[in-house]
Amino acid sequence: MKKMILCFSVVASIVFISSCAKEKSASSYTDNVTCNETDDTANVYSGKIATLLSTNCAGSGCHNSLSNEAGRNFSNYASAKSGFDATALCTIYQDGGCDPMPRGASKLSADKIHDLTCWVKNDYPQ
Repeated sequence: MKKMILCFSVVASIVFISSCAKEKSASSYTDNVTCNETDDTANVYSGKIATLLSTNCAGSGCHNSLSNEAGRNFSNYASAKSGFDATALCTIYQDGGCDPMPRGASKLSADKIHDLTCWVKNDYPQ
């Protein structure tokens, strides 16, 4: 009985410790990015961002209102603002720990990743 309790305790401890891996926050991506005045005016949802998300995320049939893959819909401002978080940044940076996006396509260009990062850093301007 003591061995079973000890085994259970060890397994439970391993599961608990592995589930406590620190997830990156959005600031871990945005802190190292400089957004200049051009970024501030061009990186609004109604400017570059809607087109970028539509072309690479929502338009591909993955993150739109119909498919809503992984609970993310990037086809309108409200849902894009609420769904484009640290995990979304992790996926486009493709730095490990997240499924690389866009799925089945090349990594976004550095300029596009920069634009999305500045949009997040500037608090998702519409």
